[in-house]
Amino acid sequence: MEKKILGIAVFLLVILNLQVFCEKDNSPILWTFEPRTDRSVHVYAVICVKKGINSYEFMDIPEEIWIKAVKASEYVSKTPLEHRVQYDSKTDRQTISVIFNEPTPEDYRIEIEFDLMDFMEEKKERVFIFEWYFRSDEKKNHTAVVSLPKGAELLEMKYLEPVKMEEGEQVVLSYEGTSKSSIDFRFQLVFSPSGKDHVKLAKRYEESGNYDLALSYYKRAMSLYGRYTFYMETNPEVLREIRERIFVIQKMQADNAFEEAVEVFEQGEYKKAQSQFEELEPLYRILKDTERESECRELITECERIEKLGEAEKLLEEGKKQYEAEEYGEAKESFVQARNLLKEAGDTEKVSECEEWLGRYHENEIAVVVTALGVVVVLLMVKRQL
Repeated sequence: MEKKILGIAVFLLVILNLQVFCEKDNSPILWTFEPRTDRSVHVYAVICVKKGINSYEFMDIPEEIWIKAVKASEYVSKTPLEHRVQYDSKTDRQTISVIFNEPTPEDYRIEIEFDLMDFMEEKKERVFIFEWYFRSDEKKNHTAVVSLPKGAELLEMKYLEPVKMEEGEQVVLSYEGTSKSSIDFRFQLVFSPSGKDHVKLAKRYEESGNYDLALSYYKRAMSLYGRYTFYMETNPEVLREIRERIFVIQKMQADNAFEEAVEVFEQGEYKKAQSQFEELEPLYRILKDTERESECRELITECERIEKLGEAEKLLEEGKKQYEAEEYGEAKESFVQARNLLKEAGDTEKVSECEEWLGRYHENEIAVVVTALGVVVVLLMVKRQL
């Protein structure tokens, strides 16, 4: 009785018209695998079994994996073969056991197919990891064909390089390798349908004018692809197209926001306009639009200048009222603050007006001092006469 050891994180089936011939020393196991996006895997294998055996134990699967829809038959005649899933309580492992009615002849080939449920690891954004490994007591050659689900893209691969990869409606990879007691026939594939789905949605939203959602989905696609080196190296045109669409949408949104900010500026809402221009300036820097970036800086400066002029005008008017009310100390402070703001804003005419009022303040201050001195002199003279 032969026993093979299997470990896997995802499989994939494509049933092909395989021509299998048993070689005397080392006939290969031919595999096809089909992973599904419900995390199940359909597995199909063609195996040459040794002459003179009554049963064949195939694979070694953890107890938590549900083996479903098992079929076994003679490869050429398609005659069904008795089979059962056996559980070993000592190891908590399962095997598929194929039973023959009589000892097997030479050049005897069998085919086995089955589903492994909840077998594939799934990560965020429907990213699936397909990892297959097979170890045997004796040296075995393997040929495997892996067909990814329709619409799925290959993002990364590990361990064994495929001998062939075809991309069409489905990505199909072919592997060749060897297993024995110290070596696994092992490969890992990472794939997902989400990148294509994100781009499709982004284009649909862009066409309908919903640019915020379009930009969001383009960025999600870019974020997903950006995590996988293999995809980035093998699909530069896809990434370039996504970057271009992101740029176009961001530029269009920035230009629309710029026009809105200009309208707000022209309506005299300078504080609000300044806030909008301040948000746009770094965005134009990212977009490398130096002309608009410079315009934003200039308009920010102009908003600040106009705001200072408005504040200075209020201080100047307040100072005048304080002066008329003979609150000279408060008036002076208001005139000084207004003058300083007007200097920063570059309004020389208003600066001169502030200086005039400060001049009046100083003249009044001198008059007050002179009057006070006069009173003191008079009092001294009166005192002396007494």
